[in-house]
Amino acid sequence: MPSKKKPVTSRPPKSSTAKDSPYVSYDQLIQCVDALKKWTQLGDNERKSGDKKPLFADIEDSVVRLQINHKKTLLNKSTYIYGISLPNHWRHELSADYETCLIVKDLQKTPLSDRDLDLTETKNHYREVLSKAGADQLVTEVLPMRELRNEYKLYEAKERLSKAYHVFLCESQLLRNKFDYLPTFLGKSFWITNRKVPLPVDTASPSLKQDLESRLNQTQLYLSGNGDSSAVTIGICQE
Repeated sequence: MPSKKKPVTSRPPKSSTAKDSPYVSYDQLIQCVDALKKWTQLGDNERKSGDKKPLFADIEDSVVRLQINHKKTLLNKSTYIYGISLPNHWRHELSADYETCLIVKDLQKTPLSDRDLDLTETKNHYREVLSKAGADQLVTEVLPMRELRNEYKLYEAKERLSKAYHVFLCESQLLRNKFDYLPTFLGKSFWITNRKVPLPVDTASPSLKQDLESRLNQTQLYLSGNGDSSAVTIGICQE
């Protein structure tokens, strides 16, 4: 006796809602950004909410950070740095106030008897390289290695240096890996406290200006095994 087949009923496809996905949707992200933009355009009286302290009251240009929670914690406490390109970097908002420092090799392997002349020749050489590439405006200060070694030996001096500029760049030959002399010399102030490890660039590249702009348009994500979350700067709220 032939078996009776059950009629096949077509079920409507399950609609994907925001609750079904563990990720923030693009529309929700746009709503958050729009709300933040509206807040920055409000006047002082409109921002006050009773006796509550105004948001970002203590900071003139508040930094916006994205917090990332890790599914797995790194096995060791080494620091890993990842560059993330931003389509609209906040350095364009600061314009002239955004200061950069380029750490370079010494022009003369053997230092000249005149220390000031030695440093001036190195700085002028790299300023000329930047000028020919049309990238002179992208670098605020050129810092030779000999000046770095002599003037910033103490921890306090390195701490002041790390806070003096928004971002540091260096010749790619000086930072091939974290065990080279430069990253070892910079130490805790650049790696942990202020997280401003120099970004390597090739000053001999024919596309030096594009390479510098690409580096400056990045934000750095520092990952280590010290916790299950990290934060990366993605912008500022400039009033």
